[in-house]
Amino acid sequence: MNEWPIESIVVKLQVGPIDDATIDLVVTSRKLAPGLPQSSTKVVGSVLPTVGVQERTTAKSVVYWPEITMMTPNRRPLIYTATKKALATAEEKGAREVAIYTVGLEVTGVPSWEIAEEIVRAVGHHSKEKRTVDRVALVVGSPIQVSSFQYALNNHTLFT
Repeated sequence: MNEWPIESIVVKLQVGPIDDATIDLVVTSRKLAPGLPQSSTKVVGSVLPTVGVQERTTAKSVVYWPEITMMTPNRRPLIYTATKKALATAEEKGAREVAIYTVGLEVTGVPSWEIAEEIVRAVGHHSKEKRTVDRVALVVGSPIQVSSFQYALNNHTLFT
């Protein structure tokens, strides 16, 4: 099973990359250095090499995750709020389908279960007040993320 109904929104779990050219709005990461915020790439007297991850999208409307890493305090509320804001932006644009990419968050060290639980919680809360969004594609990049999202989606009533 790779689709879950949450109220009136159908959530589809997919391993990326996907062709998102026809998706109304995409939530993705900017280029991120694994485990470090972009402002933390300098170390006393030297500069760390910049290795980064950027999820590819061809969508016309893109919203970016805030800079969140394992070192970010209170990262769960940031993930929840960013997801809710993205869904609100989608509503303002009259979007029906939203894709949420999570690889960038995982690469920065944020535990996959935190990502999954907060996104599912935000989608669940949004589904109770939604107007136009009726499909959300969760685009993940690892078996660990698949497992975390399957758990959160199978138990979405615990998070909403």
